[in-house]
Amino acid sequence: MPKVRSISELKKDGFALNEWSPLADLALLSLRIGLRSYFKTYASMRTFIHWAIEGTEPPEGTASHTVRYIEAAAETIVHLQHFFELTFKEYLRTRHRLLADDLSKRHVLLDKLLQGETVSEQEMEAARSLESREARERLYALLGDKHKNERLGRPDLNFLSQRKNKKTLETIDYLRNRAWHRGLFILSYPALDELIAGYVLPIVLKLTALEPYSGHDLFWRYPALDCGIDPLQEIANEAAKGEFDVGKVAFLKELGRAAYDRPSLSPLLPDSEEADRAHASLSAVNFVDVQRCPVCGINTLTVHETTDDYEDDSGVQTISSRTFLVKCVFCSFEVMDPLQNPRDYGFFNIPDFFSAL
Repeated sequence: MPKVRSISELKKDGFALNEWSPLADLALLSLRIGLRSYFKTYASMRTFIHWAIEGTEPPEGTASHTVRYIEAAAETIVHLQHFFELTFKEYLRTRHRLLADDLSKRHVLLDKLLQGETVSEQEMEAARSLESREARERLYALLGDKHKNERLGRPDLNFLSQRKNKKTLETIDYLRNRAWHRGLFILSYPALDELIAGYVLPIVLKLTALEPYSGHDLFWRYPALDCGIDPLQEIANEAAKGEFDVGKVAFLKELGRAAYDRPSLSPLLPDSEEADRAHASLSAVNFVDVQRCPVCGINTLTVHETTDDYEDDSGVQTISSRTFLVKCVFCSFEVMDPLQNPRDYGFFNIPDFFSAL
């Protein structure tokens, strides 16, 4: 068996991302992680979410949030902030490599770069990368003021200088520092929804439609859903209305989470082995109906009911049943009441999930 290598050897055994893909850094992968984490926040609160949907105070205060929610919320902020930071440094680096680094204490390296001499990657690694705030402020300066004095060569990025977007990016930095550096603060479930949907997603969707990210959706987006819904765009649209339906956004987040997590189907076969196993597992699941899943498009969405039995004052017994859960045994899509049916959220191409008899 091979011996455990030294730290010095191990840290060299890897590869540069620009050798693996056209992308030079982790920006889009950080975006992918951040969005997946955000989509997980409904699943992390699935059985505790009624107060958020109803717009009431959480019954147990901060204890109404689960550990899984805290983990997902922290990862959401940390990785989305990382995406913005790396993106802005890439814009600066494209203009000139010196703009993304602080070489004030690397005198020889700075002189080499100014003189146009060849510099090794090892030498550049010794440079201090700009802090997120520094990179952002330098980017704003090069974008100019009110479309004047633009020096970056990217007028398509002028929207970043809008007051609302500046405040959003500053807030993401602030929240990241409070959650990661200090470990002190996590946004509540409704507040995280409003921040991401109303402020962050519009910036993300604009940036990813521009160079250098345009055409690279594979690195950060989920596969297309069978129902044709684009959860990210629909969530952004919901916030843009000025009103905010937490239940609708929860439904969309679960569509997105399952789309990221669904197994891959072979494009050459009508059913992959994974789908065959999912169909076979249906016999071991207790359900009252099975439907086509809006995410993966396979008939593996199981419908689950619960029965209520009660007597009125005259002794008459009434038995009623209601759907409380639908779950796909293939892609893991899962929603529970108190969410409403898709058509109540304006999605008429998905059959009703919930009913009461």
